[in-house]
Amino acid sequence: MGACNNNLQTAGTIKIQSFLKSLLNHNRDIQFTAPIGAIKDETQLQAENFSIQIWNQFDALRKVRQDQNQLYNIISFFVLKQIVQQNDQVLLQKIYAVSQSMQWQVYFQGRQILNNKMNLKNSFKNIIQKIVKEKHLFELYYSDIQNNHNFFVLCIIFFRNWIYDIASQNKEKLNKKEEIQKILDWNIPFNLTEQILLNEIAQNMNLKINIFDVQTQSQEHFGTAQIENFIIKQLSQLYIGLPKKYFTRNNPSAIIYQLYKQTNQARNVALEQQKFVSEDQNQQELIFEYQMTKQMFEQIKLRGFKRVRGDGNCFYTAFIYQYLQIVITKFGDQEFQQFVEILQQIDFNLTHETIEHFPTGTRKDLKQIFLNFIYEIIGSKDKIQSFENEFKNTKSIFYALSIIYAKNLIHYFVEFNSEYQVLLGEEAEQQIYQWELETDNIQVLLVILANCLNLILHFYFIDSDSKTIDLQFYQPYQNDLSLPSQNIYLLFCPGHYCIGLPLEKN
Repeated sequence: MGACNNNLQTAGTIKIQSFLKSLLNHNRDIQFTAPIGAIKDETQLQAENFSIQIWNQFDALRKVRQDQNQLYNIISFFVLKQIVQQNDQVLLQKIYAVSQSMQWQVYFQGRQILNNKMNLKNSFKNIIQKIVKEKHLFELYYSDIQNNHNFFVLCIIFFRNWIYDIASQNKEKLNKKEEIQKILDWNIPFNLTEQILLNEIAQNMNLKINIFDVQTQSQEHFGTAQIENFIIKQLSQLYIGLPKKYFTRNNPSAIIYQLYKQTNQARNVALEQQKFVSEDQNQQELIFEYQMTKQMFEQIKLRGFKRVRGDGNCFYTAFIYQYLQIVITKFGDQEFQQFVEILQQIDFNLTHETIEHFPTGTRKDLKQIFLNFIYEIIGSKDKIQSFENEFKNTKSIFYALSIIYAKNLIHYFVEFNSEYQVLLGEEAEQQIYQWELETDNIQVLLVILANCLNLILHFYFIDSDSKTIDLQFYQPYQNDLSLPSQNIYLLFCPGHYCIGLPLEKN
């Protein structure tokens, strides 16, 4: 009896998930992107030839997924962010009450396709409870629209229905009865000229929403709450605006572009070699690159490799590229929460011959930008491709932020372990912070990374002259983080590191 019930429940769950996925993917002409994009300040957007001139009022923008749900998406994000960041219990209880009382309807091109599914209510409420309890998961759940019970789709359904209820209760004010039903239609965008309804939404949801129109340079204000939210409108595209003083310093990414200009961009190298990490190179290219004999190739057992840009960051690049790919594609909620918790604790410092130290405020801002890059990549349809594109794009600061993260992560582990400090040595400990400088005692770093992150590091020492390969394994002897074991492959020939690509499992 119980088994039969479980099977029916599973079948129903699969059917609902398929329904939610079909809503998410119905318009295949629109590029599949995260609901809310990464934080981009003026310097980053200028590097990307972004032309909006609004910097007298805003420090940065976040692009919003451009589809028929843009405004519903933004309102959903504002409400949930306020609950999580401001601990707004009044708004949270209102969501619970509305969720139970409303009909949970969805129309598509005028035809009703959903009516009051109880399991949708329960799924939505369960995830809301989870992200309120574990705040680090909020943007992960909101961005990862392929997983997490399609939480983003549930949010859009919920907020369309809530706004429908608000509009229905105020017919005498809105005076557009025939338009109210369109709010429930997945394929119809919100009409931004509905200023009365926008004000009713802001008041009901305890929000203050300011809409800035780029073309007219005008602002409209809705709601009277204390915390302000900003929407930037440029024709059909909407952005979330981060107002002045959001960052400790203006344009924190400028320091990264200054670093690029003085280092990697100052060198005259071939276009293909400018990429921080290359495309996959196959076995024949691996053999040619390292002048391998048949015996050497049989020892290495790899399907290929990735070239890493030839600078003093190559060890950190080869490591952090693989580790972040694990974070993005393999971590579950618990592991990702540990990743964010450690990220919040580490510094984000860097030194270079032209930069003594990153300013304290800039470190904090860059850390937040880095984390939002992670969320945006996770929210892409093809996570791996989006991730790889950032390492190929020589204008992207994500590469530099990843290196800064790797260096400071190692320093964080060393700082609280006297044994690591002795093994590494004081000079090498200081070298970790330096941009484009290979640290002494790499083997000690491998021990630290294996032990603190529960990694199995496959280290291939390749000597092309003597035609030998020495394979060394670095494995953890303790793991306080309860992270699942993962593999990382490093190819080393004197002076340079690359990324090994393991054989794919059947």
